[in-house]
Amino acid sequence: MLIKKLWIVRMFPQLKVSVTGLDPEAKYLLLVDVIPVGGSRYKWHGKKWEASGKAELPPPDRVYIHPDSPASGAHWMRQPVSFHRLKLTNNTLDPHGHLIVHSMHRYQPRVHVVGAGGRRGAGGGCASFTFPETQFLTVTAYQNPQVKEQEQVFLKFFFLNTVDLFSFVESMISLDCLSLIPPHLPKDLGRRTIKTRQIYN
Repeated sequence: MLIKKLWIVRMFPQLKVSVTGLDPEAKYLLLVDVIPVGGSRYKWHGKKWEASGKAELPPPDRVYIHPDSPASGAHWMRQPVSFHRLKLTNNTLDPHGHLIVHSMHRYQPRVHVVGAGGRRGAGGGCASFTFPETQFLTVTAYQNPQVKEQEQVFLKFFFLNTVDLFSFVESMISLDCLSLIPPHLPKDLGRRTIKTRQIYN
């Protein structure tokens, strides 16, 4: 995942989950945060990632609240829930509430289902879920020579055709995502099913 202080990037592939087992009439919030994994910094050595020293102190705890929250269980279970608006930055002074990460670290997204009240308005429980295949490493520059070459193609296109900055950034984000997904993995890698085991009231 490519991050820079002047960039605020969307997580890609986007995280999607299917939720089951909720009370159709109760209200719930769906939240996402990211937690450090491994306790180390990483570096690209040869053809693989290796641990390289201790991890930096964790950034400030922040959580992304799905914009549909709070909503009924029926709403959340109707179709897969997408967190495509979730944004990351490595700017520890970010004032906009985006999730903060350090470069060269590994992270694990967590999805939280929080009860916001049942039929009588009573508070509900909370359930948290993690999916190991959604872990990602943050970098400030591409480590794969082939990806770097593709990046130069976009840079050349940018300068020769005076593409506006926002289109350029979107292109770079898409390039990063497409280049870092191994070809043997399914396209819906980030899409998983959550079974809440009847956590409603």
